[in-house]
Amino acid sequence: MKKAVIAAVLAMQAAGALAAAPAGSVSAADPGAIAEVLEFAGYKAIIETDDLGDPMIKTELGGWPTTIYFYGCDETTHQGCDALRLEAGFDRATPWNGDESMKIAEKFRFAAVYLDKEGDPWIAWDILTGDGIPTKVFLRAMREFGATLDSASEIAFAEENAAAE
Repeated sequence: MKKAVIAAVLAMQAAGALAAAPAGSVSAADPGAIAEVLEFAGYKAIIETDDLGDPMIKTELGGWPTTIYFYGCDETTHQGCDALRLEAGFDRATPWNGDESMKIAEKFRFAAVYLDKEGDPWIAWDILTGDGIPTKVFLRAMREFGATLDSASEIAFAEENAAAE
């Protein structure tokens, strides 16, 4: 009897774990599923709306505040998005120049770099999801973007860090 109860409890726990597991694929067309997968992986995920009315998610990757923008959305309904853009910025004490920021673009294959009006570098990374990409691939992209931010921050703040030493 005791073995049967233990087996039943283990079976229920396994079923619960399977039910809590994220879907096999994710798409920008389903912002809720993207947020759910992020939360399942241990990230925070706050769904908001951008200035155009499209969904966006606030999160943190590699310790850096990151926004996930949704692209390719229907202009009227703001649904049916087909791509994501991860963006995070570095707030430097002094403006950076374009030539210096290209060091980041040269080093990181998927990273796009631009400077905002204050000369602070921003890193962006696009992910085309179409009808869906494997969840494992999506989560790997999140980890890789976080690692890229960590490494890119060393380049972006190298001058300031050297001056502080």
